Amino acid sequence: MVRIDVRRRIARITALFLALGWGMAWATTTIVVTAHPDLLGLPWAQIVVGILISAWGGATATLGRYVAATYDGNPFHWKGEVVRDSAVSVSVGLGSYLAGWSWQLSPPMMGLTLILAGYGGTRVLSAALERALSNLTERRDRS
Repeated sequence: MVRIDVRRRIARITALFLALGWGMAWATTTIVVTAHPDLLGLPWAQIVVGILISAWGGATATLGRYVAATYDGNPFHWKGEVVRDSAVSVSVGLGSYLAGWSWQLSPPMMGLTLILAGYGGTRVLSAALERALSNLTERRDRS
């Protein structure tokens, strides 16, 4: 029963962080779109905003894994997790920003896309990376 309560708490915390991140992403992209002078003419400003929003999604995924590891009593290595999640969320966020830019998404949709890309990309790609590394380790051990 305790494990179910903790999982519900983790789900609520994650949903709260995603909602807060979406609000921040929406506000930030609206400011960038409506700012004077026209900030959309500066591609680096857009890229930085996209990186910050997707990094928030990656931080949410890192926090969720930290809470789960703490509950299970497993060690959690902050440096490795933060570096990995930062690299993954920023690269996925940049790709989703470029896709949203080419599809000409509205600021709320762009913000939602970026925060979900940062969160989901970190979760999906981290799992795929761990699986690939475990396969390589198994093959090396068999040799």
